[in-house]
Amino acid sequence: MNIAQAKDEIKRALQIYFRKDETGMYTCPPERQRPILLIGPPGIGKTAVMEQIARECNVGLVAYTMTHHTRQSAIGLPRIVSREYDGVQTHVTEYTLSEIVASVRDCTARTGLTEGILFIDEINCVSETLAPVMLQLLQSKTFGMHPVPSGWLICAAGNPPEYNRSARPFDLVTLDRVRCIPIEPDLDCWLDYAVSRNLHEAVLSFLQMNPEAFYQAESSAARQVFVTARGWEDLSFLIRSSEQLELPLGESQIRQYLGSDRTAKEFAAYYRLCCTCRTDYDIRSILDGSTGKDRLEEHKTQLQKVSFEERYLISSMILGILCREMEAYQQKADLYERLLDFSGSFTDTGASDLFRSRILEEEVRMKKRKAAGLLPPQEEHRQRALLHLLEQLRERSASGHDVSFPAQNAVLAEELAGMQKDTAHTAQNILEMLEKAFSFAGSYCAEDQEMLVLVSGLSRNKNAVRFLSRYRSEPFLEWSARLLPD
Repeated sequence: MNIAQAKDEIKRALQIYFRKDETGMYTCPPERQRPILLIGPPGIGKTAVMEQIARECNVGLVAYTMTHHTRQSAIGLPRIVSREYDGVQTHVTEYTLSEIVASVRDCTARTGLTEGILFIDEINCVSETLAPVMLQLLQSKTFGMHPVPSGWLICAAGNPPEYNRSARPFDLVTLDRVRCIPIEPDLDCWLDYAVSRNLHEAVLSFLQMNPEAFYQAESSAARQVFVTARGWEDLSFLIRSSEQLELPLGESQIRQYLGSDRTAKEFAAYYRLCCTCRTDYDIRSILDGSTGKDRLEEHKTQLQKVSFEERYLISSMILGILCREMEAYQQKADLYERLLDFSGSFTDTGASDLFRSRILEEEVRMKKRKAAGLLPPQEEHRQRALLHLLEQLRERSASGHDVSFPAQNAVLAEELAGMQKDTAHTAQNILEMLEKAFSFAGSYCAEDQEMLVLVSGLSRNKNAVRFLSRYRSEPFLEWSARLLPD
């Protein structure tokens, strides 16, 4: 099973376990709510998928990596209390509330969410003293004397022994009380995620051409090899940032993310080819139409002579530029829609500086959502962009020395009109870029596979899908009909 399929399984479990009858009681009794145990190699996204599920299902999330904890933090600290038994006062040992159970209750208090996921990572890599506590959690949903609150699904994750020498096997009694889901690395599944996140085209195209390089893990006394999905994503971010800052990036930096000498060396050579192609062809100039006709014909002739690998890379570079343009368009369109929604609630309340008062209201609302754990990073970025724009409009209004409601509303209306015009202009530019992209790619693609990377990539990228569902691109539709199955 891949990580996407595991995600669907967990979401189905939430639906079943959290279903209630007309009296508000859970229809699935607690003893039938088996904890979910994910077993798979490190770095394939087990923690990230829990965060996605929590956001998509609007439930709480408390995550712990158990190798960072002690037996005391899991079950609580002992204390002496006085009890009476058969009329005799006796001192007995009791335990304070488990730190982990307390975190679950804190999450409910902070967010108002009474249902959620308690995620315990590296559950089979704990110390000898903590191992029985983990088994007790899976078997009876308690930490020491303290039960996990009802309405919380226990999800645990562990590594198979071949990936982690400190990993412990689970006994049959425990396995009979959990839903064990083995997870394997899956490049196609990861590419859906990676393309949607606009990972660097060098990473995407290299892995599509060298699928065996995607995931490698070997731990022995002789050597350690590790190449993971996490490593490729982090490397993509490093490449993108290095290019933006015009910093050199060589094999030594790549080895810090890819723990395989061979893979690091091969990717470093591939990335050098990518940099050479960027210099030789200047794809962006081709797409924006600034490359002269004679120079464009030279490029087409040259690309018909180069290797399949280079043509494939050029198609991937075209895809990367188009996807980034569509992402920029989507950010503009989203900001316009948010400002339009804001304008609908922009009414005269008598405040001397209406913009400022509304900005403060939005800031307070955002801080509350963030404190409750209900504000994903992407959503926070979009909200901060709106606040920044509102502050600019406030300053523009104040510079005119007229802070009356009609004057401020006029500034808002003027900005909306300008944004609408700019968004439409950007969309038209992208449509023209698409036409040039398919025309150029069609001139050098000796095989359908080189064009398929462009067509399928646009079909996988969420920003591209949103754009192409709103604006009709004839070249994309024609090539999609030819290359993509119904």
